[in-house]
Amino acid sequence: MFTSLSDAGVAALMLQAGCEGAALNVKINLGSLSDANFIAQTKTRVEQYRLSLETITSDIHASVNNPIYHNRYKSAATSDANNLYKGQI
Repeated sequence: MFTSLSDAGVAALMLQAGCEGAALNVKINLGSLSDANFIAQTKTRVEQYRLSLETITSDIHASVNNPIYHNRYKSAATSDANNLYKGQI
């Protein structure tokens, strides 16, 4: 189960990279246009999409990382407790 969680985290990073790349392409291409109103509206929309993406990927990363870290530390604590019980610590 936990190995598929890391796949979800990688997918979120790929989503973020792809969307950030698309946003950069849009911003660069806006420089070749002359309609100031369209340029301003598009820049605003791109920034809104980028902020939404940031929220989504942050939520995904939190959902992925919390169980992974919780399981890791829980396993380590259980192992330490077992070793202490056995007199190995």
